[in-house]
Amino acid sequence: MKKKLLLLTLFTVPLFNTLKAQVTQNFNHNSTATANASCWDLSNGVSIRGTGGDAINTGVDEPFLRTNNLNNQTYSLKTPFVKFNGTGIIAFNHKLHNTNMGTVRELQVKILDQSGNTVNTPFTYDYVAAATPTTTQAEAVTVAWSGIYQVEFEWTGSGGAARGVIDDISIHGSYASDSSLNNNGVCPAMSIPTDTICSSYADQEYKIYNPVSGSNYSWFISNPAAGTIDNSITADNSTIQIDWSGTSGLYTLNVYETSSTGCIGDTVQMDVIVDTLPTVDVIINPVCAGSAPTATFTFTGTAPWVVSYTDGTTTYTDTVASSPFVKTLPAYVSSQTLTVLSLDQNTACSADPASLPSVPIVINPKPSTGLIFHQ
Repeated sequence: MKKKLLLLTLFTVPLFNTLKAQVTQNFNHNSTATANASCWDLSNGVSIRGTGGDAINTGVDEPFLRTNNLNNQTYSLKTPFVKFNGTGIIAFNHKLHNTNMGTVRELQVKILDQSGNTVNTPFTYDYVAAATPTTTQAEAVTVAWSGIYQVEFEWTGSGGAARGVIDDISIHGSYASDSSLNNNGVCPAMSIPTDTICSSYADQEYKIYNPVSGSNYSWFISNPAAGTIDNSITADNSTIQIDWSGTSGLYTLNVYETSSTGCIGDTVQMDVIVDTLPTVDVIINPVCAGSAPTATFTFTGTAPWVVSYTDGTTTYTDTVASSPFVKTLPAYVSSQTLTVLSLDQNTACSADPASLPSVPIVINPKPSTGLIFHQ
């Protein structure tokens, strides 16, 4: 199989968030600067409060986030960018700080793309319609999308003086903001390097760029069934090999470093697209001598395909836009064999040569009838 060497050098994320596959915020640090440093945007009418009768929790967990007065206002909290994988939940606790709601008090959870556009609003809560708006509500919003997005908690009000309260936010996904470009909690999304590999490729080598002497490196794949990691290449595991499985999909390769003093660093990630190998099946029905046989090619994979094959005398190469594909062959005098030499598809992955078929072209002779005579 083909061998590829890749150096992991980009996209570091907090280790806790990666291993636990979630981005969290409970405000227990009681510090806007700390929240901003992790790319939580508190600039639009919200603030952290250390104590208060309207807190959701008590003791060391008491700090919470509260909006300003929502009378004819819209305020919001924006999370860091999160890399979602299509499953999980957005969990949080919320309520109003009093019952003076006016005519409108509403909380929406919005999903924003990297340009700030709302692409989904999976949750809306109407406090005016609720029987007990100052009672803490525990929510679990189902995540059904993949990609890098930002979550926005947006409160809207009309009349009254009630303020929104939120705490204990947990989002299933990996931290994906670039904190090196942080502007008071406003951070762009990070760029995650991507590798494309073919399914069933073995001994694919991945290395750490400039590994640190005395450190040890730990690797894992977002879905362990996607591949098997061989940690026996180097003593410090700065180089590994992966045997990718036959299951196509998008996976994340992760590695984190443990220093000689036992300190654990941020996780480095790479997205890996595992692409399926194309296949071809060929059927040729027997014909009588003097007739032209037809070969029916049935493909799997991504069109268009480029297939090369030979009958032992002539080599053919066809670009095929759809499957099945029918090819009329010459009118052979005797039986032949059609052998598929190569198969490429509209990706970087080509067919395994060992899987390519050879099919007999059966030419049945015409009967040789004797002369007519009169006895």
